[in-house]
Amino acid sequence: MKPLFEQICGWLDGRGWDYQPESEQQRLILQVEGLTVVVEVSENGEFVKIFLPQLLTLGDDHPHYEAALETLLHLGWQYKLARWQRDPDDGEVRLRADLPLEDSQLTQKQFWRTLEGTLQIAQQGREQLRGVLETGEDSPERTALFEALLQAEMKGGAEAVYQELDQRGGRLDPQLPDAAKTFLQQDHILGNKEIEAAVVGLIENIAISLLEYPRGRREQNVAIAILLYGLVLEARPPERLPDKWAQTQNNLGNAYCDLPTGDRAAHLQQAINCYNNALTVWNPDTAPLDWAMTQNNLGSAYSDLPTGDRAANLQQAIKCYEDALTVWKPDTAPLEWATTQNNLGSAYSDLPTGDRAANLQQAIKCYEDAL
Repeated sequence: MKPLFEQICGWLDGRGWDYQPESEQQRLILQVEGLTVVVEVSENGEFVKIFLPQLLTLGDDHPHYEAALETLLHLGWQYKLARWQRDPDDGEVRLRADLPLEDSQLTQKQFWRTLEGTLQIAQQGREQLRGVLETGEDSPERTALFEALLQAEMKGGAEAVYQELDQRGGRLDPQLPDAAKTFLQQDHILGNKEIEAAVVGLIENIAISLLEYPRGRREQNVAIAILLYGLVLEARPPERLPDKWAQTQNNLGNAYCDLPTGDRAAHLQQAINCYNNALTVWNPDTAPLDWAMTQNNLGSAYSDLPTGDRAANLQQAIKCYEDALTVWKPDTAPLEWATTQNNLGSAYSDLPTGDRAANLQQAIKCYEDAL
């Protein structure tokens, strides 16, 4: 069997493609529709690299640098076949596709699919980046995922959203919140309060769905949900829609509690702030169930808080749980009552101050009540 480099040259010859071989370096260079393509074989034929250098230059002094960089990140998310790269020294933007072969063999079909796919990505991406460099604005493609999720949420709720994400490999565009904001700023939405309210509600539902999405990168799902909640809070100020605002504050608190990476203490403190914000609207007289739910959530945040005075945090958690239990009763809300009794028992069990035996007796009583 011929060496891999010779096979690739033969495949190109078979289609009449002109190229410049550099046999010693196991590399060849070809020009395709104004694009330079370099194909390189390394690691004794176990690795093939296809890259397109100098697609354009993105200097950090360009007036639309930030917008173009966001587009470059979006392109990197959008395509799995090849990776977009920017050299920070000179601003060169290039595209690279890797074919690690190891013990397998590169087929002609695989080679052409990768080469032609990479060329298509380069052509489309370069045109998109050129447009951003000229105008500072990205193409409407950036809102495509958001609009797809919006349609899915309208038609089938969370399950339809999950199906849409699954079709995309479970990957989320980091720019999804920006796309949602751009969508909301369209004239036909801003000019109709009813439509705006409906879209904002759907955005919050998408955020809730992302928090419960079992696939993809958990930390990214939660982080994007947090940004979407922030967008919802901007559109629903407390003076205009206090109940909706409180609902979103509670949901945002839940998201911060679920954030799996970063500063755990800071996240929980942010969650505590959100729950307290919700409790400025909800009270046991006008919204008892919502108030009790938030008190339980607040208690859990204090109970999990890893910094500060541990005893004081647990005392605060105990107070929150006991407040929730003034609303939740075993005959009217048995599941919520049992869950909160269990949480209360854990707080008493962990309490490092006071009479240890009495604390444990109280914990035992709570656990028994939960049963």
